[in-house]
Amino acid sequence: MKKILAGVMVLLCMPVVAKEHLAHYSQRDFGGVGLLQMPTARMNPTGEFTFFANRTRPYTRFGVSAQPLDWFEILFRYTDVANRLYGPSIAGTQSYKDKAVDVKFRLKQESYYWPQLALGIQDVAGTGLFSSEYLVASKRWRNFDFTLGFAWGYLGSRGGITNPLTLFGKKFKKRSAFTGQGGEFSFKNYFRGKEIGLFGGVEYHPKWAPRLTLKLEVDGNDYQHEPQQNNQPQRTPVNVGAVWRLSPGVELYAGYERGHEVMFGFSMGTNFNHSPPQPKLHDPKPAKVGRVSAGSPSWPKVARRLRKEAGWKVHAIDKTDHELIVRGEQERFLDTPKALGRGARILSQVADDHIKWFSFELENRGLSLAQASVQRDVFERAARHELAVEDALRSAQLGPPESKGKRVFEQPEEPFRYEIGPGLSQVYGGPDGFFLYQLRLDLSGEWRLARNKWFSGTLMAGLVDNFDRFHYTAPSNLPRVRTYLREFLTTSRVRLDNLQYTQVADLGGGLYAMGYLGYLETMYAGLGGELLYRPFSRPWALGVDLNAVRQRDFNVHFGLRGYKVLTGHATLYYRLPWVKGAEFQLSAGRYLAGDHGATIQLSRTFDNNVTLGAWATFTDVSAAQFGEGSFDKGFFIKIPFDFFFTQSSTRQAEIRWSFLTRDGGQKLWRRYNLYDLTEGRDQYGFQHRLGTLME
Repeated sequence: MKKILAGVMVLLCMPVVAKEHLAHYSQRDFGGVGLLQMPTARMNPTGEFTFFANRTRPYTRFGVSAQPLDWFEILFRYTDVANRLYGPSIAGTQSYKDKAVDVKFRLKQESYYWPQLALGIQDVAGTGLFSSEYLVASKRWRNFDFTLGFAWGYLGSRGGITNPLTLFGKKFKKRSAFTGQGGEFSFKNYFRGKEIGLFGGVEYHPKWAPRLTLKLEVDGNDYQHEPQQNNQPQRTPVNVGAVWRLSPGVELYAGYERGHEVMFGFSMGTNFNHSPPQPKLHDPKPAKVGRVSAGSPSWPKVARRLRKEAGWKVHAIDKTDHELIVRGEQERFLDTPKALGRGARILSQVADDHIKWFSFELENRGLSLAQASVQRDVFERAARHELAVEDALRSAQLGPPESKGKRVFEQPEEPFRYEIGPGLSQVYGGPDGFFLYQLRLDLSGEWRLARNKWFSGTLMAGLVDNFDRFHYTAPSNLPRVRTYLREFLTTSRVRLDNLQYTQVADLGGGLYAMGYLGYLETMYAGLGGELLYRPFSRPWALGVDLNAVRQRDFNVHFGLRGYKVLTGHATLYYRLPWVKGAEFQLSAGRYLAGDHGATIQLSRTFDNNVTLGAWATFTDVSAAQFGEGSFDKGFFIKIPFDFFFTQSSTRQAEIRWSFLTRDGGQKLWRRYNLYDLTEGRDQYGFQHRLGTLME
């Protein structure tokens, strides 16, 4: 083993010969970029999102890994331990499920002489059963990619090297076994232990088989310190494996580990920063520019065309001496510049010659948000290829809404709308089964009294489920604000999820207000209000909400239970200027269980409008009082329907994944919030998506 590691160390110091750079790296057994059991210093491209699953007896691991930044990787993992029980008293014979979060940071990029360097923490906020920290370097030479690193904790349990950090004090010699509730940041354990373990390996990418990757590694773990006294025999520390790429997003894995165990697995992934949405084969073709008829236009006909071809639900059309202004809501295109360009083409065919600007005032439920404008002459010449597209992009602008012009057309509000579609209720990782589900049929409806006043509701009817296995209600030391999840999901097959009245108001100067009352979500009814200050052309906004709510009956019909609470938060929204599409939210206030604290949320929206994000909530509830998990945390993904379908849509699907449902740090699930309703004021997003103007 020493000779192998010495050879790897020598090769790490050799310069790069080949300049080719692999755009994608395969997953290791624990998830995230790596060899087999061991990590490497490599990072996948920004926007990479991968689901992985593999099996090496007695462990089955599955989860998702994501690359929100080019220097940061994060993953969420479940580990099924086949020969240990979850807990006979609550789960019968179900095997144990471990939950974990891993992170890896790139410290230095590879150069001609120097390797790439990364620092990682395994199980940073999980149970700590497989916790480990590591420093690793990777260097490419021809078709080989060599890795050498050392690890504390699980990945380095083979030991053999004195922990160098013990030079800074005896406290670095002691590494405690997990004894808490799980989910805590174990700062007293990070980079500690008497000894560290060395690991290394190599990947080979043969030219004769570009879809194949061969792997060899020297494991830093001796498997004699496994959690739950589940030690495993190891005949050799050398593991070998192979990866076969079936397609750009699908890979199959196989390996031989510990000298006697077979590993097999697969991964499925995509890159949200580079994967384009489906071609929009069923969208109307962009109209040609240039006036097609003389005389006064038929404004009702123009309004119908704007809705059908450009997605603008027109409320009114105003006209000045030099400008046409369409006021309305965008129903089809997520990108405001694209909607502006499609609408400008239609106006180009009917506008008088003296009209120099085409403008569209973005409204949402009666709120005036912004005005998108394009200079007519420049736009038309660019559309006819007489000017560079860049000239048209420079002429487009997003500004605050302006009240001006003579009204030439006005359209009344459509009072009723409804939709019917499938829905899914799910519970992950519980003692009754890893995946419990209910496939539903959802009927959603809306009645608008005015553009800024409406009733809305959703009726859910269960169709197919496995909730007959759902028996466990988690213990709680707090008011049961969320842990009655089983009771709410299983008491009735027909549930009134939401029925509320909502009213919004534009108070001027970027200040917006909203009030609401009714059955606000599955578990709570009541009333509340929100104020949002969102100044134009600023990267930040401030909001505050206050809600008086009472818990609903388990059948989710019209009855109420006894528990009631006053909850609310102040929230700062901030778009990070140094990372494209990144946003930070900090929310502080009182949660449903009466606990006080703050929620931190980070997210990034990629070029195709897919958003990845994660949150963590810390309140005055101790880890012991909170229970398993120690604090509320999870991640979410928002995927626009554009990504899947051949017709443009403004709708998005949001998936939120929290490892556990507990009562601490829980917010009210409000159906509407002013920050989302005022998204049209996002000048930074407009500039980033300006390239779609001519599409």
